[in-house]
Amino acid sequence: MYIVEQHIGNEVCIAVKGHWHLIAISYLAVSLTTSYYLLLFYCLFIIWLYQKRRLLKLQLLFILSTLVIFFIVGDEQSPATSKFESLQSTEITGKIVSSVTNTKNKVEFKMIEDKSNQKTLVTLFKNPNDQYNYTDLNVNLGASCKVFGEREYPPQSKNPGQFDYQKYLKQNGVNFIITINNPENLKCFGSSKLNSVHMLRDKLLSDPVQRLSSFTSGWLRALVLGDDGGISLESEEIFQRWSLSHLLAISGLHVGLIVGIIYFILVKFQLLTKEKAQGLLIILLPIYAILAGGAPSVWRSSLMTVAFLLLIKLKSRLSVTDVISFVFLVFVIYDANILYQLGFQFSFIVTFGLLISRNILAQPYPKWFTIFFISVISQLSILPLQINQFYFFNPMSIFINLLYVPYFSLIVIPLMFFTFLSLYLMPPVAFVLDWIFISIHQPALKLLSIVDHFLYYPLVIGKTEVFYWLIYYLLFYLLMKHIQQKQQNQALKYGGVLIFLLLFLTVKPYLNPYGTVTMLDIGQGDSFIIELPYRKSIIFIDAAGTVSTDFVTPSDKIFKQVIKPYLYSRGILKIDSIVLTHNDHDHVGSVPFIVDQFRVDQLVISRYFQFTDSMASMLAQNNTSIQTVEAGDRIKIDKQTIQVLFPKDDKGATNENSLVLYSEIGGIRWLFTGDINSEIENEMIRTYPEIGIDVLKVAHHGSNTSTSEEFLSHTQPRFAWISVGENNRYGHPNQEVIERLEKYNIVIMRTDEKGAIQYKFKGQGGTFHSFLP
Repeated sequence: MYIVEQHIGNEVCIAVKGHWHLIAISYLAVSLTTSYYLLLFYCLFIIWLYQKRRLLKLQLLFILSTLVIFFIVGDEQSPATSKFESLQSTEITGKIVSSVTNTKNKVEFKMIEDKSNQKTLVTLFKNPNDQYNYTDLNVNLGASCKVFGEREYPPQSKNPGQFDYQKYLKQNGVNFIITINNPENLKCFGSSKLNSVHMLRDKLLSDPVQRLSSFTSGWLRALVLGDDGGISLESEEIFQRWSLSHLLAISGLHVGLIVGIIYFILVKFQLLTKEKAQGLLIILLPIYAILAGGAPSVWRSSLMTVAFLLLIKLKSRLSVTDVISFVFLVFVIYDANILYQLGFQFSFIVTFGLLISRNILAQPYPKWFTIFFISVISQLSILPLQINQFYFFNPMSIFINLLYVPYFSLIVIPLMFFTFLSLYLMPPVAFVLDWIFISIHQPALKLLSIVDHFLYYPLVIGKTEVFYWLIYYLLFYLLMKHIQQKQQNQALKYGGVLIFLLLFLTVKPYLNPYGTVTMLDIGQGDSFIIELPYRKSIIFIDAAGTVSTDFVTPSDKIFKQVIKPYLYSRGILKIDSIVLTHNDHDHVGSVPFIVDQFRVDQLVISRYFQFTDSMASMLAQNNTSIQTVEAGDRIKIDKQTIQVLFPKDDKGATNENSLVLYSEIGGIRWLFTGDINSEIENEMIRTYPEIGIDVLKVAHHGSNTSTSEEFLSHTQPRFAWISVGENNRYGHPNQEVIERLEKYNIVIMRTDEKGAIQYKFKGQGGTFHSFLP
């Protein structure tokens, strides 16, 4: 019996050897299948391999069996989302299962609850005026804690393109959040044996801050210890725009350099034999992965290096593809949610992309060409993920990577590593290296900032269906295959088709016969975006913003979190017109940021709208024309006409001077009312005795100062759009207004309840949709 089992086991090992990547792809196909396109595509691929006699019967049976198992298990493990709601305030006990974030503003950690076995994110915000000693909290990895607070589901995205915090936490295994402001509501005791490693990490993070310049310590902490909190937000944004973010996260590049340096020192100076040096690295790499923050890219590169070192010791002949596939399966079987983390996806896909191109890279090309080719392959490998996440691609980033990847590989990362070692071995040398790093790296960042200012022209593609990315990866594989086989004509053909696909996705909105009218959920304010069919025009009506904590300085929060992501998700870079009803911040606050980052042809305002000098200067610098209108004027944008109904004269107040706009869009009549009151509504009744509408933008966010019964009776709308903040301090929309709307059987659509509201039309008909169910 044992011999039979051993024989079967050997047969299975033979069947799997060389095909572990198919097992890994099986799991991937199941886990990422939101439709059945990917699964069907993969099954056809396996059958094709079998027909081409590249798979044996036993191999085919094993892979298909694995696919079925992963389908059953993966369906249970795939993350789900939950509707936002508050749960009852309660006392919760559990154990801390993550490293603890302890900054000047907050203490944050993840814990597993004792009763439900659910993972919860606990955040304690510090009071700057509080004299409490937060080190007394005893918040450590493995500690048992008792938390008194309000247990909630994380808030979810309420607009297309907006970052979904609930989905993000769910993909990291977190089901609930608890926010507390009083340290007395958090009691912890004990710790795990692994906590000593985390305490060592905290010390290693604090030492550079105390002994080096803030500039150098920030970069050292990021590139050696995986904590990017010391790098400026401006630098992070520029690196993201130029697809250089992989240099800020510890990955195979960093681990490979560090391993190479340590191995060279140990062997070259005869401190250890090759075999003992390899054994020491096998022990040290998992410890380093923890000290470096335990990010997926760190673990992936560390475990792969450990695997290869073990294979060398065991004299095994497993292929590189088998090793990375096996490491991938170890990760996802240990924690299925890790598959949805962007860093994990980037790390493995770039590695696979380089693997399928390894024969090309092994050719005796000049080093500059090899580096360039690696940059191109890396960028093409993650392009679908990047566009799916950020909606844009910067073609020039390939050349910037060609410059900055070698710079980081040969100068920055080794310099940071030697500076780190010098802190403990030769402190005076660390100070010299600190000065050298500042002298070199600040000009390098300045150069990148200049390039960003003059040469940043992103290709904004927008949200794209998974079907197109399946075609993309098939073309990419065929392109690499024919380059590898030196079939230049075939490679050029597939490369051309690949470029055509990207160009098609870029111009796809201009082929779309559908138009939309969207009311974004920006809280207590107004932002409406009209997109005409075939992308003939993009029209804004108001663009709300917020102010900073000083209640004076404009904040880009709404622009960055809602408006810009929405425009990028739609593939929009140019705005034909922004019509501003009046000059209140909850209607115009994001305009400076839109004008600064998007091409805006025209701004339309009332003759009673008063500009600030800074806004007028910005508009002039960006060549945005200004059109002033009043009652009776018509705003003509392409073939779309918007009639201005009010104001006729100066009412002496911003709300009462709001532009009132009427237009027919998608076969129905729209009325945008700004923040007018009932007196203006009565004047409108007298001035326009026969006006009728289908959609009413309810004035002043549902305040009781407007939307009178007489006005509703006169205009007879069928739908009412209310842009209003959730649980706002004004009590909008007023209950009396809601009752009046219901009395006239008007369908009410509110952003605080349903998120963004959209009317999608084609020709003279369309349908209404809400972002939330």
